[in-house]
Amino acid sequence: MIVTVRGAYGNAGDHLIGRRAHALLARHVDDDIQTVDRRAITDESYELMNRARAVLLTGGPAYQRQLHPGIYPLDLDRIRVPVVPYGLGWKARTDATPASFEFTSESLEFVRRIHSDPRIQSSARCYQTVDLLEHNGVDNVLMTGCPVWYDEDRLAEDYVFPERIHRLVISLPAKPRGDTVALARHLAKRFPNAERFVSYQSGFRAASRVVTAKRWAERVAVARHGFRPVDFAGDADAMIDFMSGVDLHVGYRVHSHLFSLSRRITSVLFAEDSRAIGQAEATGGHAVPESASNADKIAEVNRVLDTHGADIARAVERMRETFPTMLRFLGQF
Repeated sequence: MIVTVRGAYGNAGDHLIGRRAHALLARHVDDDIQTVDRRAITDESYELMNRARAVLLTGGPAYQRQLHPGIYPLDLDRIRVPVVPYGLGWKARTDATPASFEFTSESLEFVRRIHSDPRIQSSARCYQTVDLLEHNGVDNVLMTGCPVWYDEDRLAEDYVFPERIHRLVISLPAKPRGDTVALARHLAKRFPNAERFVSYQSGFRAASRVVTAKRWAERVAVARHGFRPVDFAGDADAMIDFMSGVDLHVGYRVHSHLFSLSRRITSVLFAEDSRAIGQAEATGGHAVPESASNADKIAEVNRVLDTHGADIARAVERMRETFPTMLRFLGQF
């Protein structure tokens, strides 16, 4: 048995990470996988963990300043089996660097304790995360990529640029930005006969009334260019079903982008924070930051399309080249 500690709630991308992580475990390690919600750890959770081969911390941008107890409120003194990060990444501003980032003292102690056995390698989803850990005295880390990279049924497939764009989607950022209407206008002009959508990966309604109001205004504005809304809140199935049927993704959501790459779908990613930058670098490309001008973002869309998706072809190769490292990580268990 393997226990994964996860925190998937409103963001469908987090549910997708868990699904792909479990699929890899089931195929290569053990199909008896139990999940513990990181916000609902009980005495019974610790009993379950101690019956497992290992406890894998499975999620997305967990390496944040308040990693412990903010992200993972685990009492390591109560766990007798290895606790190992699986596909975790670093989250900070787009202008941050691994060398300048600082954990809280509690978080740093937690990071060093879960890496204290040099015989066990943890799994990081980008090189920035590896660098971050090295700057904090941790070197038993493998750059495995994100579990979402790996749809094993498609792993041998090459990327083929689509002859025609029938359906396209803009994945909207966590907070509305003024550039969405410009992107919608450009894509509607370039692909006038395509079905056009905007997606809300974490749901349409936000905790902030101001954000929700801005989303309403944005929805009305892009509707003028023929874009219809789709909502994936907390639903990996809805995300998978919809994203599998598009020919072009443009936007801000990292896991809409990574899912597209795994299915050999043309995709352009803009960076809200270090997550997108790290994934773009790991797959051999680059991500235009959200602070870039509308003209720069449109130019990036045109560059990817006019080169017939050279970046996507390169990313697919990089993902295939990295897959043996993911298998090496899984092979420890």
